[in-house]
Amino acid sequence: MEVFRGVAIAAAALLVVYTLFASYNIDVSNLLARDVETHKSTLLEKEPHCLTFEDDMDRRVAEASNVVVVMPPKASGSSMIAFMNHCYPDNGFEDFTNLQRYMSSSLDLPKVLSRHTSSDTDLIRLLKNVPDDFLVVFVYREESDRKVSAVKMIAQSRFCDGMGKHFLKEPTMTKNETHCVIEDEEQLLQSTVGKGFYEVGPDVNSILSCNTYDAIEITNPNLMMMNFRQVDQLQPILAKYHCPKLLKRLPLHTNIASNKRDWVYVRTRENGAEVKLEEWAKSKKQFLDWAYNTDEKVQKFCRAKTRKLQNEMNRCNDQLIDLRRNEV
Repeated sequence: MEVFRGVAIAAAALLVVYTLFASYNIDVSNLLARDVETHKSTLLEKEPHCLTFEDDMDRRVAEASNVVVVMPPKASGSSMIAFMNHCYPDNGFEDFTNLQRYMSSSLDLPKVLSRHTSSDTDLIRLLKNVPDDFLVVFVYREESDRKVSAVKMIAQSRFCDGMGKHFLKEPTMTKNETHCVIEDEEQLLQSTVGKGFYEVGPDVNSILSCNTYDAIEITNPNLMMMNFRQVDQLQPILAKYHCPKLLKRLPLHTNIASNKRDWVYVRTRENGAEVKLEEWAKSKKQFLDWAYNTDEKVQKFCRAKTRKLQNEMNRCNDQLIDLRRNEV
């Protein structure tokens, strides 16, 4: 009898231990699951998320004391600068490097500023030093698309049309009333992509450098990023709050390729054919950075982060994302 009683007690004890152990495992599993989900949600909150112009951009502009719109060359900068100059005539703003002199140019400084940025230094200085109610909008253009547009502009405007003074070595050209033929395509590539000056020069990867991303991480600025093709949606919102008389004249476009004279051709080395500049540039687009190793000058390379932001932005209907984290 005592034996049976001992066995029963032992069995009961084992059952209690098993029950406690099973309960413990369930609690641990639930706890781990909750931790994973919490970690995921925290990461998601730190990821860029889609915004709309109608609601989010409108609200952020309304709440901001000032708006600064920055972009690399060939990312609708000329159109945005034209907008600023019409919104604030005679504003006297030249570029981001002359801010100290600009401070004493007027008692009432413009609430909207727009300029090309030529380096990560200008952008980092902006992000690190503006107050919380400053809204910064970075206008983005995919680099291979931006660069080929820059090559076309230099070939058309600076070489064939003779726009402004420049120190680039011009390729051999033949001109008549209807054609400007660039006779050596290698000369054209060397004087544009090879040199990296003017519009070709400061590319997206040197502006959105690792140092720039470090500054964003450290300062968590009031920063949005948008596709350059969406500036027509940005202008009316800025005008609504800062220069409503301009609304009927929008959108403002300058330096648009479709408005330029279609007379530039490139003679190919392959067979000596004259090919329209647009067709020639399109055929070279995907190889420009690779062939000329244009990112060699970028000391800290963070293209993966830029590609991730680009993909996030392109998945959004308005191609507008928020780079300000809700929680740090």
